[in-house]
Amino acid sequence: MKGLLALFLAIFILANMTSCAESEAAQIPESFSKSSFIRETETENEYFSIEHSVFYNPDYTADEVFAYFKEVVLSSEYTENVENSGLVQKWILPIYYSIEGDYSEVDKKIVTDFINELNQIDGFPRMYPAENGRRPNFVMNFMSSSELMQKMGSAVNFERSDGISQFWFLLRVNVICGAKIGYDKSMSNAVRPAVLLEEIVNAIGISNDTETRKDSIVYSEYTETDHLSEMDWLILRILYSDQIKCGMNEDECYEAIKRIYY
Repeated sequence: MKGLLALFLAIFILANMTSCAESEAAQIPESFSKSSFIRETETENEYFSIEHSVFYNPDYTADEVFAYFKEVVLSSEYTENVENSGLVQKWILPIYYSIEGDYSEVDKKIVTDFINELNQIDGFPRMYPAENGRRPNFVMNFMSSSELMQKMGSAVNFERSDGISQFWFLLRVNVICGAKIGYDKSMSNAVRPAVLLEEIVNAIGISNDTETRKDSIVYSEYTETDHLSEMDWLILRILYSDQIKCGMNEDECYEAIKRIYY
């Protein structure tokens, strides 16, 4: 009798559990079905797996990048009225450099360490020391303040400067083919790294100072920074990318940057 009673009780409990399960299932909105949830999850994962280009930085829009590119690459403080100003000029052949004059081992280390960093940029033609009798096409010379003004002052309208850079390019193709930098050997140690790096950057295609970015190595006012900003490196990488060609104008650069940035 007890066994029969237990059997009836088990059947009753099982029937009620099935009824409850069916009732709860009927109340679950269709949109929360398992298949729907899986599709939403897959869509979400797909969204977060979007890959950007190697140039993309979430801190800057393409328009902000172009604005800075235009300011420091497509203009120049002292050559606004010179033929071909406003066009891209950069190196495409290997650069052979020499460090001359009255420089210290610290000066040499700052310069060579920076050159090693530049040589990591994709598309940059690389810089090598001019050795074994090779004639340098990129000369860095440390000299007195008076000698600097005498030899290179005309390039900056004889304004007092701790460093002056000049580069030459072929007019028809806008390829930089030579550069010369003069450094005041007695410049303050506080600004020394900034000046050493800035003039090299000027001589490889970032030819203008910026008035908008205080953290830049080419900031127009007094600075003691000893490294390039994140934006400076980005502009150099874009400048030496395959998409930016020598001789490109403002409109062409804008379209190229929009195309490759995201």
